[in-house]
Amino acid sequence: TVFLTARDPAVVAQARGKWGGRWDILTLAPEAALVPPAPPDERTARAHRTLVELNLHLQCDYFVVTRLSHFTRLIDEVRVTSGKFNRLVIALNGPPQYGKIG
Repeated sequence: TVFLTARDPAVVAQARGKWGGRWDILTLAPEAALVPPAPPDERTARAHRTLVELNLHLQCDYFVVTRLSHFTRLIDEVRVTSGKFNRLVIALNGPPQYGKIG
């Protein structure tokens, strides 16, 4: 099972098309993070969604990322304090590694 964070629905569709036969690819629907009561504005809604996605990523044992993404940097910083620093990281634009995403 893969948890995929992507703001572009085309990325999710492409991943499911390419790897859907081998992996269950999960993602949050845009409205999924809007737990009642709904946030008062779009900016707060995006912040809530980001926190939910971050929490879900930290439940994972391995990480597939795009280097230099701001969200990847956030995941990396939180991994350090969550006991998952030495888990495998596969970067779509770099070599697999353990430890700090660099």
